[in-house]
Amino acid sequence: MLWCAPPELGTKDVRGGSVELPRELAEVTEEERQSLAGLLVWRGSLPYFRDDLELETWSRDDLRALGELLERVHVSLARIDPAAFVQFALRHETNEDLEIVNAQHHEDWHRFLDDNPIAVLFAAVEHAKTQQIAIGRALFALGQNPNRTIAIVSDTEGQAKKNGTAIMRHIAENPRVRRVFPNLRPSPLPTDPWSELRFTVERSSLSAKDPSVQCLGVMGAINGSRLDVLIFDDLLDLRNTATNEQIQKILNWIDTTALTRLREDGVLWWIGTPWKRNDPMHVVAARPGVARLEHAAVLNPDEPDPARWIPRWPEQWSVARLRKKWRTMDPLAFARKYLLRIRNDEDARFDLAWIRRAFDFGRGYRLELRQPVIEGVLAPCFTGVDLGIGRKKKNHRSAVVTIAKHGARFRIVGLRSGKWKAPELLQIIRDETTRFRSIAYVENNQAQDFLVQFATEGIDGADSLPVVGFTTGSNKHDPTFGVESLAVDLRNSLWIFPSGDGTDEDTDPELLALRADLEFYDPTAHTPDRLMALWFARMASRFGAGADAARSWTHDFLNR
Repeated sequence: MLWCAPPELGTKDVRGGSVELPRELAEVTEEERQSLAGLLVWRGSLPYFRDDLELETWSRDDLRALGELLERVHVSLARIDPAAFVQFALRHETNEDLEIVNAQHHEDWHRFLDDNPIAVLFAAVEHAKTQQIAIGRALFALGQNPNRTIAIVSDTEGQAKKNGTAIMRHIAENPRVRRVFPNLRPSPLPTDPWSELRFTVERSSLSAKDPSVQCLGVMGAINGSRLDVLIFDDLLDLRNTATNEQIQKILNWIDTTALTRLREDGVLWWIGTPWKRNDPMHVVAARPGVARLEHAAVLNPDEPDPARWIPRWPEQWSVARLRKKWRTMDPLAFARKYLLRIRNDEDARFDLAWIRRAFDFGRGYRLELRQPVIEGVLAPCFTGVDLGIGRKKKNHRSAVVTIAKHGARFRIVGLRSGKWKAPELLQIIRDETTRFRSIAYVENNQAQDFLVQFATEGIDGADSLPVVGFTTGSNKHDPTFGVESLAVDLRNSLWIFPSGDGTDEDTDPELLALRADLEFYDPTAHTPDRLMALWFARMASRFGAGADAARSWTHDFLNR
């Protein structure tokens, strides 16, 4: 009997608030629903008795009756809700005695697939994608309608076979699956297959010839003519995305073999992690009529400091565990698997060796508090600002970067970013330009929106902000003066990125975030804020501007 949530489930209340049970629960009467009012709380996808109930004061008969009633509630919910079914019927992957509780992202996945028949879900590794979708949701679909035909495809036949084996065992041996779907059982016909790769359940359709579930590797043959459910579970790997030719082969197989087998009302559930920007998962997800959802391991993947990450699944992936994994993995591999950030070496603008060299030059240096003295003189400094504030920008980060002339090179001496409100950002820019005796270069349109905000809000001192408007357009992509000109600088060893003792642990998190911006730069996507600010600072060093010019520009604009 499921009287209370087991202690290992914790106290996470995914749905929150008091429990309102659906009225369509087949095994529960209205009177029984009312008897549970106020006694339950949602945990994951199912309700349990509240922890503060004094159950020891209840009679044995009352406890037994309410326990049986709650179990009927669970069964009824599991018959209509795939998320509830997974939580009720399945157990922890490594411990059959350990019950599971769905996290919010598991609920979100099932709602996403409920609402979108053709759906691609990018999700971090080890977040229960396979258990929830390729096994649990497939079981639910078959339990609701045993006449359905399902194909599960993975990168290899062996991997797909593991899913088939799990589903077979649940159908044949799991009493909780049988409790929810008593008619879901192996086919009694001796001619029907019952193996890990192909098996058939008992069904009412006398004309059905195809197996209920078939498991295969990508590029494999699909038995039969039509499918109701097509599941791609980790379809891609290093081998089949290594070259554009291999990627095209996978796409051709998807379009000519897999998708053509779907019935008119069939569904595609594609779950996995990304490999390349042009991999089949991205190509299909970008098509009209295909829904896309991305769930990184943290809710704030752009946060530069791992200590401030907000885990999506804190019960399994605490900040400490994520940081440990981050410290022990190659940064690019971690970013792809956990943050869903990918780099294509064949079309990357910023070579990894160039970036590493800039950080090697930065050993022994840290970000500065004021204008540095280099070779006995104050080094000229230049500040770039990318604004996340303006009429058309909401909830974006702003970034402020200051660079100093360091002999023949440029050294980053100031770097910070955040989601600041206008008055705070004004003070940060003023502080930066005061400490480094620099002028802030800001994109013209952004500067105008920014200063209009100050003018309309009546913020004192806006007309003396040392800002120069910098007009961007096609020059942003110019190979000589655009953002990618920074790659030329890096190739020519013109940058010094402070790195302390040379380790990630001793490098400022903002500089690590800038490194990631360079590594994962995509010219077709939004240019990261820190990278834009660095480019503005570099342009300031090329063209320069005096404080008088900046004040004149600002004053003229505000008095139009």
